Amino acid sequence: MGANGLPESLAARPVGLARRPVCNEPRGVRPSRHRSDEPKVRAAVRRVALARPTFGVRKVWAMLRRERIRVNRKRVYPILREEHLLKAAHFPRPRLPLTGRLFASRPNERWTTDLTYIDTIDRGPCPLMPVLDTHTREGVAWEFLPFCRATEALGVIETSVSARFPKAARADGLAFVVDRGSQFVAQRF
Repeated sequence: MGANGLPESLAARPVGLARRPVCNEPRGVRPSRHRSDEPKVRAAVRRVALARPTFGVRKVWAMLRRERIRVNRKRVYPILREEHLLKAAHFPRPRLPLTGRLFASRPNERWTTDLTYIDTIDRGPCPLMPVLDTHTREGVAWEFLPFCRATEALGVIETSVSARFPKAARADGLAFVVDRGSQFVAQRF
């Protein structure tokens, strides 16, 4: 209750203050607990983190346990932060520079394929090979195979060409984009 017997929230409202600063005393900074082994632990954390710069908190903590230094993981984190030895949580993967166009300006200009393995009950993982038109994102053809070597990959492409170009059975000016899978780097392919 305020000085005049009013609740603090009603006393603070006409002045334009919130109730919390009026009724609560300001909180001070909690003093850190002095530990007798602090210099030893700090030196050990610093030594491990500098010896292995790619290690994060958990690996530094594991290395300390391996050295028979009993320390909590929650204690390792602030030491690494204060020593500026923390690493980013996720490193961005390096991206390869673009080597050419990845899109097509019209249909039947660029096709792409890749193998996707699907688990089966009787044969284990079997490859599914779709052929996609990169302009329309349409599936030109696909084949679910028990295995896929260069011969089978060529068969799927021949099926795609004959389905899309039935009269000529040729695909002049068509670029075919594949990854560096063993089927696609084979001499026959």
